[in-house]
Amino acid sequence: EQVERQQEVEQQRQLLATTLDALLDPLLVLTLEDRQLPQLCIAQVNPAAARFFACSQPQLLGQPLAELLPASLNGELHAALQAVAQGGPPLLTDTQPVWLKETAVVERHRDGAGLLLLDLCAVAVQHGLVLSFRDVSAQRHAAARLAASEERYRLLAENASDVVFRASLEGVTEWITDSVTPLLGWSPADLIQRPFAPFLHPDDLNTLADLASFPFMT
Repeated sequence: EQVERQQEVEQQRQLLATTLDALLDPLLVLTLEDRQLPQLCIAQVNPAAARFFACSQPQLLGQPLAELLPASLNGELHAALQAVAQGGPPLLTDTQPVWLKETAVVERHRDGAGLLLLDLCAVAVQHGLVLSFRDVSAQRHAAARLAASEERYRLLAENASDVVFRASLEGVTEWITDSVTPLLGWSPADLIQRPFAPFLHPDDLNTLADLASFPFMT
């Protein structure tokens, strides 16, 4: 019975190791150790994390996390992770990614915007925590650039004397400039989420249908 139990434990260990190795996102198992000052040390690491830190898995084992991500530059992150390891609630940063400050890791992974943003998930386990993360720098920077571009377009359109609007493929007005009011007498609120075809002259409807082949015109 003892042998069977040991075999079962070994099978579970191998299954866990295989699962960790297959993960695409970096994952670390960190233990909270008291080396003069409490610090998180790497007890287990998957291949994705080793690639992220540009080290082999054996090289990372036992290393304090502060050596990879200096606490002097990333103090808030280390404090938050230690709070989790001490039994605090899970740390999830999907709505507000963590910005890693200047480190060798940042230098390797930063994009053209010069920032490294990570979505983190940290959950307490016995004597430490499990930390997984994902580099979302490119997506976040692209979203920021898109928002800035849309804001520039909005400012340009709102300060134009002509009426500018955006409509869905179904012909429903999604947005329209304030200049519609002095020109046509309607406020933007009167037109948004309403089909704009009824407000156009029939000849203009035919022209739009010929030029754009809008589904709502045919």
